Amino acid sequence: MTEMHKEANACYEQCLEKDQDSILSLARPLDHGRLVLAQEIIKEAAQFMELYLDTAPSSPAQSADEMGDTDKPRPDSPMQQSSTLTDPGSSTQRAGDIVDNRTLLKEKLDRARKWILWQTISNEKVMYGPIGAFIEYVALIVQEKLTYLADSSSDNDLGRRLVLPSTKFDYNSSDTDDTMRIGMGLARANISDPIDDNCRRVSYDEVFAVLEAKRKGDDDGFKDAFKRLYMNAREMYQQQHNLRFAWGVTVSDRLVRVCHFGHDRTISSCHMDVSTPKGRRSFIEVLANWSFCEESQLGRDPTMEYLHDLRCWQIACASEKGCMGEGADVNYYYFST
Repeated sequence: MTEMHKEANACYEQCLEKDQDSILSLARPLDHGRLVLAQEIIKEAAQFMELYLDTAPSSPAQSADEMGDTDKPRPDSPMQQSSTLTDPGSSTQRAGDIVDNRTLLKEKLDRARKWILWQTISNEKVMYGPIGAFIEYVALIVQEKLTYLADSSSDNDLGRRLVLPSTKFDYNSSDTDDTMRIGMGLARANISDPIDDNCRRVSYDEVFAVLEAKRKGDDDGFKDAFKRLYMNAREMYQQQHNLRFAWGVTVSDRLVRVCHFGHDRTISSCHMDVSTPKGRRSFIEVLANWSFCEESQLGRDPTMEYLHDLRCWQIACASEKGCMGEGADVNYYYFST
């Protein structure tokens, strides 16, 4: 066992504060308008997912060979209904009305339910595709909603970002020589970016969170996923010098936990069981909040900026007068790495 593995094991055994759902509130949007919009999307995305999963067969595919699009929804299912974008404030709006691209949405849900409804998982690597499809499903809902609102509103700054997964799994990052591999990277994307990008391979300096999956759903599965996540968080800190804290996600079978790696504390949430409607909604809420929260809530220090032309970091600090409450003077400091 390497020193890094020993350190990760010690953190899990001695330092990790488990089952602290209070950390999820750290990503709730601070802006009231964005919070309301995120809540609308959470409700609609969860409702639409449950309506669609009701059409799934009672015996889902249990192997990687059966992950194709073989199941068709019933004729009366929401997937077969017409798609018309409506007023987001309408009380009569159907859950599926916010979605314009039904074909792409259906593909995401067809893949995601292979993870959600699996009875047994024999291979950890095949978990990442369906998990990524779940995340992309939420991103698609966010994108469609914001596209509609941008067309009908003068406020074009409604959304912060899309949260998209890497489409390469269990890979080495290009910005480190370490042998540590990323299970799945979660990165920021512009609202207008294509969601179906088959070549997303994000590095440690781009991700705001790493997701690690293990097929075991017990405490050992969580422990194994957390230890890898801990080592990935160390790499994130080494590559992102303006990082105040790092997010992470563990998946043990169908139990999802969110982890927060700070300088002085390491915390994990209670598990979200995505085999249940409540667990699926909770995971959707995490992803939607990450889409609308401030950049600082994803871990970056807003007082630090990398100046590419000068190849150095700029740090904004309050001046002595500013600290004394005599003005808003700012002093700038520079360092290179």
